[in-house]
Amino acid sequence: MAPVTLVPMTVPEFDDYLDKSIRNYAAEKIRAGAWLENDAYRLATEQFDKLLPQGIDTVNQHLYSVTDAARRNRVGIIWVGVKDRSPVPGAWIWDIMIFEQYRRKGYASETLRALDRVLSSMNIHSVSLHVFGHNAPAISLYQNSGFRTMDITMTKSVTR
Repeated sequence: MAPVTLVPMTVPEFDDYLDKSIRNYAAEKIRAGAWLENDAYRLATEQFDKLLPQGIDTVNQHLYSVTDAARRNRVGIIWVGVKDRSPVPGAWIWDIMIFEQYRRKGYASETLRALDRVLSSMNIHSVSLHVFGHNAPAISLYQNSGFRTMDITMTKSVTR
């Protein structure tokens, strides 16, 4: 697997990403049982608007296109927010998406390694993320990349 580079997203890439990501996030929240289908797209849009009030130019939000360094083709995206004014500078991965035709080829692992290099150069000490409990492949990827579980939130349906 060739290394990847993280290149700041362009405005057209961001516009394309935003619509797809809002729809994907709404679908994941429905699948997880957290939101009703009728409300999901609106709620997802509201969350993205809150997190990215200036879009691609929002301070401390870094949106990258993931590029195969050898082939120079775009294989995915990663969005990370930096908390540089907290007692311990940290970051939060808001989204990582490897495009479907490039999945299961090592790009996600390489993307996380490239992100470590970027965050290290920014003097960031830790990076965290959320993963939906039903996403077993992502959980495995993150565990294999050195992430550890900090807490677990559990839900059950009420029996009637």
